[in-house]
Amino acid sequence: MEELLELLRNAEQDSEIQIGEGNILSGGSVDRIIHLADQWLITVQGACHWSHIQMIRDGGFRVYAGEKDSFGWLTGCIDVVGLGTIVYG
Repeated sequence: MEELLELLRNAEQDSEIQIGEGNILSGGSVDRIIHLADQWLITVQGACHWSHIQMIRDGGFRVYAGEKDSFGWLTGCIDVVGLGTIVYG
C-alpha cells in the first residue's frame, strides 16, 4: 500500500505519464499504479477492498467506480488532482 500511495503522490512529477482522451492517464508509472491498485484495492473474490480504498482516500485521492453493474464495480478510478484519472480493475 505504501508504494501505491507514494507513486500516486509523485505522479504529477512523472514526465512520462501521458494524458489521453477523457483525461485517462497512461505511460510512466501508471502501469505500476494499476498493478498495485488491482492487487490492493480488489479482494481475491473480486470485490472492493474498502479499508484499502479508504486509505487511498485518506491520502487525498478520489477513488470511485468507473463502470458498474448489478454485481458491483467493473472498474475503479483514482483521480490524481491536476493530472487526470487512472483506471484499474
